[in-house]
Amino acid sequence: MPRLVIKNHRPWQMAVAIITLSMALSLVTWLLLDNNHWQLIYRQLSGNSAISQLIEENRSLIAENAALKDKILMLEQTTRLDQETAVQMQNDLKALQDEIYGLKRELEFYKGIMDTSKRVSGFDIHGVFINSLHKPNYYTIKVVLTNVARSDRVLEGTLDLTVDGIQNNRKESLKLSNMITDGTPDLSFQLKNFSQIEVNFELPSEFEPEKIWIIANIDKANMPSVSRFYDWSVSEN
Repeated sequence: MPRLVIKNHRPWQMAVAIITLSMALSLVTWLLLDNNHWQLIYRQLSGNSAISQLIEENRSLIAENAALKDKILMLEQTTRLDQETAVQMQNDLKALQDEIYGLKRELEFYKGIMDTSKRVSGFDIHGVFINSLHKPNYYTIKVVLTNVARSDRVLEGTLDLTVDGIQNNRKESLKLSNMITDGTPDLSFQLKNFSQIEVNFELPSEFEPEKIWIIANIDKANMPSVSRFYDWSVSEN
């Protein structure tokens, strides 16, 4: 004979189960959302770290670029100094070569005087040398006097220099004493064996020189004047 089983109805157990299930679902959902949140935060932090690294690298590159610019500037200055030094050395070398050339000419000049003194006796005008002063119409003239004699007497006298040329299509003769630029003209001389008179002068701009006359007047009644003329010839310094 079948038996009838009667079970007690417990509604609170059903409510507890539903609440427990809801809490479990909420917890799982929160955990899933929280995990996504932390991953987002991590990615943001990682991104910020990369940006910081880029900023630091950029600063480093800027500093390196500034250092390279300084090096380039230093090299340019060094190159400029090297060029200036090279130019100065070239100028010094040229000046030294000019000085050596001038000394060589002077040595040859004095050697010529010694050779002439062996053939000529008495007082003489040995030569005249004219140099330009790198200024239009300005010159230096050097007159060399010699006296080859057995006596020790000193000769005294004055020079008279005249430049012949063309001015305004006419022949003109200009006294050099009127064109001296060194102050008071002094063309006097004293010599025992050798002497040279050197003065600076300026020619008129429209004057074209052709010859120069030199007269040496000796301050002794028994000695005649000595005169020489030379073609106008200018040596560049």
